Amino acid sequence: KMGQELRRRKNGAFSEGTRVGDDDQLEPAADLGLSAESLLKASPPQYGTTLKLNVPIMFTIAPEFVQRAIVSWSCLSCLAPQWKKRLLIQLGDFLYRYQSDQSKTPKGRPQQVDTVDVFLTDSLEPDLYLVTPDPTYPFIFCVSTLQKKQYYAVSSRQEALMWVNALREARQEAITRSLGHANHVPYPQTWKNFDALGHDLARTKDRIKHQMEKKEFREMEMATGLGQFSKGGVYT
Repeated sequence: KMGQELRRRKNGAFSEGTRVGDDDQLEPAADLGLSAESLLKASPPQYGTTLKLNVPIMFTIAPEFVQRAIVSWSCLSCLAPQWKKRLLIQLGDFLYRYQSDQSKTPKGRPQQVDTVDVFLTDSLEPDLYLVTPDPTYPFIFCVSTLQKKQYYAVSSRQEALMWVNALREARQEAITRSLGHANHVPYPQTWKNFDALGHDLARTKDRIKHQMEKKEFREMEMATGLGQFSKGGVYT
């Protein structure tokens, strides 16, 4: 059962609840036209270096007392949640994250800004597992959807507030555009092009996730004998 649960979490097969996580797996190898450099040249409304909380899969399935031990013992630091440096760029319909300004493709699935809630938080937030970021990045904000929460740390409260306000404004603008109420507002063609590429990448990520979930479901069926039991009650 533990092995099945581990595979299930690793493959991202979550359909209920809210989780802290990262979908940085299955990075595309090719340059998709969404390099960090190209987005930065398009004058994004908000961008900057942050720390992002990454939580290992093994840690998420461990009992609470084991989690406390992992966080407390330096010899187990490889299993503990860690803050990793990420370049965040908000442009058009999406929030993108990159390993650096030299990255050719985003990390994970670009986040559609019209689906997010964003707010300030602190290191006492339970989902942070008492793992504090680097002292030079003491201010934390959360980008939340129905499926997951992602935590980012920045160097000042002002910067954290700028991210919160920028993403909330971007969300409202994206919703207004989707309703067709922003036709009178200038919107750069380059941003439209990046939006199209962002939607393509998001669909690709969603398709891969769906295929992995289907594969995992078939494996669970085989493991439990479902689908292999004949109408007469005899295994075939």
